[in-house]
Amino acid sequence: MRVNKRFAIFISLILGLVFIAGVTIYVFTPKSQTQTINENATQKIVNGKLSYKPKNGYVPNAETAKSIAEAIWLPIYGDKVLHEKPYTASLSADNVWTVTGTLPKMTLPKMTFGVVAEIDISKSDGTILRVIHGK
Repeated sequence: MRVNKRFAIFISLILGLVFIAGVTIYVFTPKSQTQTINENATQKIVNGKLSYKPKNGYVPNAETAKSIAEAIWLPIYGDKVLHEKPYTASLSADNVWTVTGTLPKMTLPKMTFGVVAEIDISKSDGTILRVIHGK
């Protein structure tokens, strides 16, 4: 009978410690909460900080992608990228914008020359995934 009482006390202590550990983990785990602001956006509160997330991502359209591309290219390549306008932007199936400069056309004969800047931008969060200016 004495062994059973000790075993019961031991099991009770273990269960109590597991319960306290579980409550501690729950209380101190960062809470995340998402709220819909309107049909176009949500806001998420993580660790007490508010973050706005557009429904269509931070780069929702080609014009935004082109503006971001130019802002990235200018400090890297200088004003020469301005001669590659108009820029083209296409959205891939995995939601990545690829923005490319346009080759200037020679008047005689009608042919293109040179290389252009290119950039890949994540539609959802605006991450710059790749920047290149061909050689």
